[in-house]
Amino acid sequence: MNENIDDTQPKIIPFNPSIILFWVAVAAVCASSIIATAFFEPLIPRFLNGYISSFVEWTGLGIVLPCLWLIAIGIVSGLQKIKRVGSNYLRQIVGAFVITGSLWGAISFIHFTDYGIISNIGNGSIGGEVGLHIIGGNTLMGWLRIFLLFYAGLVIIKPPILVKSWQIMILFLWSLGLAAKFVYLRILNKKSQKNMSETKESKRFVPMPPEVLTPHIKESQIINSAPVGKKSSMGNSLIETAIKNPILPNSPPTTDDLLSSYISSSNVTINQLTQTGEGSTAPADEPALEPIQAEPDLINTESTTSQSNKFNKYWSKSSPKEDPSLKTDSQINNLAEFEADPDLGRDKKLNNPLPNSASVSTSWKLPDMKLLSGISEGGISKEEIRDTADIIKNTFADYKIEVAVEKVRPGPTVTMYGIQPGWVRKVKRVKSRDKDGNLEIDTNGKPVMVQQEEKTRISVDAILRREKDLSLALKTPSLRIETPVMGESLLGIEVPNHTPSLVALKNVMESRPYTSLSKKSQLPVALGKGSDGEEVSFDLSKMPHLLIAGATGSGKSVCINAIITGLIMEKDPSEMQMLLIDPKRVELTPYNGIPHLMTPVIVETDKVVGILKGLIQEMMSRYRRMEETGVRNIESFNNKSSVKMPYIVVAIDELADLMMTAAFDIEQSICRLAQLGRSTGIHLIVATQRPSVDVITGLIKANFPSRISFAVTSQIDSRTILDTMGAERLLGRGDMLYQPIDATRPARVQNVFIGDDEIGDIVHHWSTTPRGYKAEIDLNIFSDENSHTIGVSDPSGANTQDELFEKATQLAQKNTKMSTSLLQRRLRIGYPRAARLMDELEDMGVVGPGDGSKSRDVISST
Repeated sequence: MNENIDDTQPKIIPFNPSIILFWVAVAAVCASSIIATAFFEPLIPRFLNGYISSFVEWTGLGIVLPCLWLIAIGIVSGLQKIKRVGSNYLRQIVGAFVITGSLWGAISFIHFTDYGIISNIGNGSIGGEVGLHIIGGNTLMGWLRIFLLFYAGLVIIKPPILVKSWQIMILFLWSLGLAAKFVYLRILNKKSQKNMSETKESKRFVPMPPEVLTPHIKESQIINSAPVGKKSSMGNSLIETAIKNPILPNSPPTTDDLLSSYISSSNVTINQLTQTGEGSTAPADEPALEPIQAEPDLINTESTTSQSNKFNKYWSKSSPKEDPSLKTDSQINNLAEFEADPDLGRDKKLNNPLPNSASVSTSWKLPDMKLLSGISEGGISKEEIRDTADIIKNTFADYKIEVAVEKVRPGPTVTMYGIQPGWVRKVKRVKSRDKDGNLEIDTNGKPVMVQQEEKTRISVDAILRREKDLSLALKTPSLRIETPVMGESLLGIEVPNHTPSLVALKNVMESRPYTSLSKKSQLPVALGKGSDGEEVSFDLSKMPHLLIAGATGSGKSVCINAIITGLIMEKDPSEMQMLLIDPKRVELTPYNGIPHLMTPVIVETDKVVGILKGLIQEMMSRYRRMEETGVRNIESFNNKSSVKMPYIVVAIDELADLMMTAAFDIEQSICRLAQLGRSTGIHLIVATQRPSVDVITGLIKANFPSRISFAVTSQIDSRTILDTMGAERLLGRGDMLYQPIDATRPARVQNVFIGDDEIGDIVHHWSTTPRGYKAEIDLNIFSDENSHTIGVSDPSGANTQDELFEKATQLAQKNTKMSTSLLQRRLRIGYPRAARLMDELEDMGVVGPGDGSKSRDVISST
């Protein structure tokens, strides 16, 4: 938003009463016909009576509305603002005109005869013929026309009403549909429950005759031949029989097998069956039960061939609606027999459930943008902007510095005011000269003196010197002044907002700059909003590495979470994989479970060196593959090769903790990856809360051209991370200075915010989504020799010496003094290992005992 804010001197408002009286007179003439007809009808001349009656019949009382318009036109014309009003408020004027037409139509439903005071004017509608033409004559259609005209006028005056009204209508229709669906389902459920209850009362269950399963044997033969001795031993006998005599492919089923099959398929318990057998006996001439048509899911027709027997229900795979806890012992034993028989491999596949079809897919499904929440953004009002602009001008004016606020661009955290330096005005008296250059003489013979103004542009340094005074006037502890800004020759003053607003990741990802960037970039990242209110995003593959620093609680971890979440929202594991290192154990561990991870989140610092060395090996392997293909970078390789190489993003949340364990190895690995990783698609995101020179060394800074600095505690830290001051004045809570690789100076950005619930929803989506293709990357993890204990006891009980002990002994032979730092430098190892080597040298009698921080004397050279 750009606003031109400048103080103007009070001016005399021009006023022309004659124009106002003219238009008021025109309105009075139009309304006089109604007044004359209503109250002075006997006094109207006869030759005018017909004209006035026709005019009243045509317009009715609706002529009052045009009269009001004429009076408004007269007032605006008299104030000589007709052009300004017509150009600035044209849409409102048109909308009001449409609403006037709807009101004229609305009064047409009233007749003169309805009210006694106006009954003598006429017998028709008080809206006249014009109103009847508006409503169309029909009552229902007339009110519909009036409503549409009134709605159209409101939309013309305020267009957002259209969107809100349609949203309300859609919500109403959706609620109405849900209510109708709910009523329909309630009625349908009642009918279905009633039918089910009637069916249960008439017939408890439908018996499954054995003729369906084995048509060559009757039910009576099965029941009569079944043992009816002890009820309690019935199930055990069936189990023993199934174990001793397994079912073969071509062998006829026995009576026990048929009986167990009948029990399992018809839901008849053994007790019910024995009671039936004891209570009644089937006569010899009993007619056979009519077979019931088998359900499609009871017999697996796909596995039935000419060489195999007929399958019953429990021979095929179980129904998905079956509860495993309700299976009988005979079913379990029969399943065990089929799995134990190698000749029935096909049937075994039927018994074993197939893998879930939702767990395997040909492609990945990206998360929906609905998983992210769009936070309603606040902002600064126009009144606050105007008040702050006045304070800025008045404060500089107090110190005789003329400035003008030319442009204002509000942001989520700060608002930038574009200042135009004014002039230093000096007035001096000089002698007046004529056109020919001769001095002008007054009547007294003296030269005429006139005042001449000299202007000199105010310097930028004069404005910068008043920074603290301006901060005091604005009641804010932090101000930032830049020049030039907004692409113009303006001085930018960033003033913090009283109520900062959050920037949602969803809002930035749905913005136009990010959408256009994501279509042409490999690793798009939504960063936040700048101080000018524009969305800021970048392509990580072009950075190519990012260094983040800031004090505790300034927003580093939220920034890393937002970058990781944005990347996994846009890229699937076939396009990008990640390696996350989190020594703090709580910031990046929620991402465990997403398929993008090459290995679970690394929280142990002693494993980091080995992981980074494995990643270096993967990088060199990619270089060899690109050399064989004849390409220079990963993008060209993926265009030529059928097997794509995924990008690898390495995120380290706390570099200072790693540098304390093995500084040399960590620095060497990170620098090598940063130097050579861009072409192979390996990109680093490193964050630290201690931007000191022992953490962010010169090598690391040289290989991380893109940097982000959140609020730091001192100017030294700001210079360490950005090579310039300014980060010590940031406000915290996501307020950052962002310096990409192609920028000469950092820009102020408010980082996007993402909550834990949003991260959990996205991780849950990737954990449950169907798995697609993912290239397996073997890091060949090396063991970190600097952090593991070297003196490990072997089976014989002797301690093995360090591999570098011989080199340390040779180093001792060349020196008369030995120290741990000397071992670190010469052998290029970490402090723990160097200290252990020094202890071993002391145990072997090579060096003397330690004396604080002093170097040790070399005692023996053998």
